[in-house]
Amino acid sequence: MVFEAFDAESIAAGIGILIVAIFIARGLRVVRPTERMAVERLGKFERIKDQGITWIIPFVHKSIFVNITEQMTDVESQEIITKDNLNARVAAQVYYKVREDDASVRMLFTK
Repeated sequence: MVFEAFDAESIAAGIGILIVAIFIARGLRVVRPTERMAVERLGKFERIKDQGITWIIPFVHKSIFVNITEQMTDVESQEIITKDNLNARVAAQVYYKVREDDASVRMLFTK
């Protein structure tokens, strides 16, 4: 029979290697250049990770990704009166970006 070649020790070692591989794979995270990752340990803020590949301890750490790119918000168009008493309709867009991204992300989780 085919299974006679496998003894209990080799099966246990194979299962152990599989469990360790799954544990390592569950902890890998990729942080993109447009994001920061806040790491919480058991619900309490621990650190901020920059871009790149990082590893967290599964089931102990929680990763929260925060987008730090420039954002755009539309503002309703408004009717205004100019100095020479003409009516004009203005449509505006507001662009904003968080400058101190690490401090602002830290502030979100330390309230």
